[in-house]
Amino acid sequence: MGRGAEERPLDNNHSERSTPEAARQGRHGERKVSISRQWLGVAVDELVDDPYRSLAGALRRLGGYAKDTTPFSEFLWADFLRRRIDRKEIEDHLKRAVDKALELAKSRDADYLPGWCGLVDD
Repeated sequence: MGRGAEERPLDNNHSERSTPEAARQGRHGERKVSISRQWLGVAVDELVDDPYRSLAGALRRLGGYAKDTTPFSEFLWADFLRRRIDRKEIEDHLKRAVDKALELAKSRDADYLPGWCGLVDD
């Protein structure tokens, strides 16, 4: 939905309007909901880069994990990397951070993440 989108009713009698709470419900498949821009806080073009999401994207492109049907799986990978790689290392030594991310992605520590493609020892 574009900028400044209007609220849309959730049901046919128009008694329930889009709210942040209703939007959260919609993410789980009960209903699809559009929310107005006021709840987003900023426009998409105003969002700040998250270096860990960028690192997770680079990791996937390099074969660190497989594309998966899990919605927003790159957020899970970003959180995994956030706990293991210092932000300064990403900013100052990107290649070293990517190499470390590739190593971590293949480890058993990451086996719970969607798209994990490490080796399993029998």
